[in-house]
Amino acid sequence: MKIFVPLVGQHENIGDIVLRRELVEWLSPEGELHVYVGASTDAYDRSLELPSDAVVYRSVKAWGAALASALRGSRDVAYVYKPGEIQLTIAGLKEHVGLLPLVVATRARGGVVVRVGAGSRNFDTFPTAVLRSTLGLAHYTAWRDTRTARIMRRGEVMPDLGFGQIGRADGDKRERTRLTVTMRGDRDAPSSTWREAVRATADDLGLALTVVTQVERDEPLGAELAAEWDADYIAWTGRDHAEQEDAVRRVFDESALVVSDRLHALIVALTEGAAVSTVADGPTDKIQRHFDAAGVPIIAVDSAQATPDEIRRRLADAAGSRESQQEALGRAVEKLREVRDTVRTTLRRRR
Repeated sequence: MKIFVPLVGQHENIGDIVLRRELVEWLSPEGELHVYVGASTDAYDRSLELPSDAVVYRSVKAWGAALASALRGSRDVAYVYKPGEIQLTIAGLKEHVGLLPLVVATRARGGVVVRVGAGSRNFDTFPTAVLRSTLGLAHYTAWRDTRTARIMRRGEVMPDLGFGQIGRADGDKRERTRLTVTMRGDRDAPSSTWREAVRATADDLGLALTVVTQVERDEPLGAELAAEWDADYIAWTGRDHAEQEDAVRRVFDESALVVSDRLHALIVALTEGAAVSTVADGPTDKIQRHFDAAGVPIIAVDSAQATPDEIRRRLADAAGSRESQQEALGRAVEKLREVRDTVRTTLRRRR
């Protein structure tokens, strides 16, 4: 089987790599992967850990032409939608509509269409209606968050694919001595209340404050926080994607608690055994929705509405939730295996 899947993503974002790599692992045993990566870097492509026989395309036109050619010669072809965040806006609709003829052609020629691991954070009326009208083209659909599944009215709920990337640090049992922070750099900088509370929590718990960069553009904020706290700092500069992911995972493997407003930083930290919490000034519900879909409890704190002492108490509670979070992670991984098996069965049934 020839499996066509777009794996374009933010090249400076470890989270985008993690969830796409999990999908690659699911699909690789089922056929020859034809992967569209766009204007990615070689380091991004290597981090996807594609099989040696995968065919990589940087041009969507060439990728689409290869799919059309494959459909002319065989029904043993699959189209797998891109995982991760989709934008149900007029601008975001362009990508969906542009690729829709390839999906229609795949179905018309007897191929397989699968959509797993996607979700949206915005639901403009017209784009949502357009996408909803096309969902019947997929033989199997599973969304990565509860709100998307509810609004789209078709397809089941699954954990984000990133929850399946368990324990990729080197495996040594380390003492958990760190409170690690990684925050978005594309929003207002965290308040003094937030900074005071995180610093005090590390002192309360006897943990060494550490800052890591999970998304390269967050680096200026990370450097600022590390300097203010005199914390250890794992910057991205000078490393490729795989090296940075390894460095971040090693730190998470040494962390008793990881605090972030980035979804996949928390997911990766959880898979390395840390307790996790989201604390931000005016947080969105994105993290809560995705953890709910995975069945993993998480303490979320709106630091703009809380005193430093309240934040400290909530973070101390979060640090104590590691066992329950890890038990829930185990159940999420089992659910992912069920979804993986359904995807593979769907692909095999059409051969």
